Amino acid sequence: MKKKKIKKSNEFKVGFKKITNFTSKSINKVYKNFKKKQKIEEKNELKLREEHAKKEQKKIELKIKEQSKKDDEIKTKEQELRLEERELASRDKEQSIEDDVLKTKRQKLEINEQKLELNEQEQELKEKELGLREKELGLREKELD
Repeated sequence: MKKKKIKKSNEFKVGFKKITNFTSKSINKVYKNFKKKQKIEEKNELKLREEHAKKEQKKIELKIKEQSKKDDEIKTKEQELRLEERELASRDKEQSIEDDVLKTKRQKLEINEQKLELNEQEQELKEKELGLREKELGLREKELD
């Protein structure tokens, strides 16, 4: 009986060793596969994060470009407005100069008209004086006659 027990226990030990070896090998394989999958998943996740970061960077760059375009457009519009304001100011100055010239011409014309009226009045006065002198002379001659 002892021999049978020893053989059975030896067989049992050998069988147990085989099972443990097989189990440990299969567990190791599973673990290695798990680790490989985990590394692959980590790499994939890193790639996804990098791609996402690149996309976000591109979006930001696009927004920056759009904003700079808008800023440039605003600057050009402001410059155009300034130019228009300067043109309007210069036109206003030219118009005021023309108005001043016209005003001085009108004043000169008025002065000339006043001079003409004065000359006409002087002429009328001279004519009246001459008429009065002639009457006086006529009366003197009548008195003398």
